[in-house]
Parts: sequence; C-alpha cells; structure tokens
Amino acid sequence: MRTLESVEDEGTPQTEDGGGGDGASGGAKEHIDRLTKLFPVEGVTLYPLVLGIAGDDDWIRYTGIGVLAAAIVVARSVATRPEKGGSPLWGAVAVSVVAYLIYVFSMGGFGLVFGDDSAERHYLLGAAISGLFTWMLGVFKFALPAEPAS
Repeated sequence: MRTLESVEDEGTPQTEDGGGGDGASGGAKEHIDRLTKLFPVEGVTLYPLVLGIAGDDDWIRYTGIGVLAAAIVVARSVATRPEKGGSPLWGAVAVSVVAYLIYVFSMGGFGLVFGDDSAERHYLLGAAISGLFTWMLGVFKFALPAEPAS
C-alpha cells in the first residue's frame, strides 16, 4: 500500500534503521516527515496579514480566515493528487485545514474562550489542543490507491 510518505520518499535510499540516512530512527523520522508535510505553512504565514488588514473588523477577519482555509484546500489537494491522475489525499487535506484552524484558534482568531481577562488560559488551552493534535498525528495514515500492474 502506498502512503503519503511512500510517494514522496520513492527513490530515497533507506538506512538499516528505516530512516533516510539522517540518523533519525524510522518511527521518529516518519512522524517528523508527516508533521512537515501536513503543516499548513501557507495559512500560518499569511494569517498575520489577515489580522493586519482586518484590524478590529470581525467580518473581515473571519472572511480572511475562510479564504486562507479554502486556499489550503486548493493547494493541498493539488499537492497530494497523484501524477497519473486520481483523487487527492483528502484525509491529508483535512488534517492541514484542521491544523490551520487550531493555529488560528490558538492565536485568538475566533475570540478568547475565557474572555479578555484570562488570555493566558486561552493560550494555554490552544497550546494543549495543538500539542495533542500534533501527538495524535502519528495515528493518521493516508493510503493511496494501488497503482495498476504494468
């Protein structure tokens, strides 16, 4: 079965421990690779621009958050679509969008859960959710359909 990792690692020489020659063990390297491939860098880097444009206008901020989420869907669906055609890895796309929305939540983009008087508790909750999601990411597997035999 081909996975997100196996598609991008095809042709990469493997060491005896299953890693890619950088000294990391197979499991740790796979988890780090998964994190870097699914991290929504396009949304995280552009979100501060949304805040700058929106100022105190909630409608503009929420619209910008939605536009960036849609852009992540488009970018990740193109990036995970097999070269020979077929469907993108929608699970990987969904994980990227959820990771972006967790980031926005953690930064207070949807307002502070505990109110303005307790911003520290909100940021702590956001960090806990983000950490749990990152830890759980090791559970997710995104299988590609098998290639037809030639």
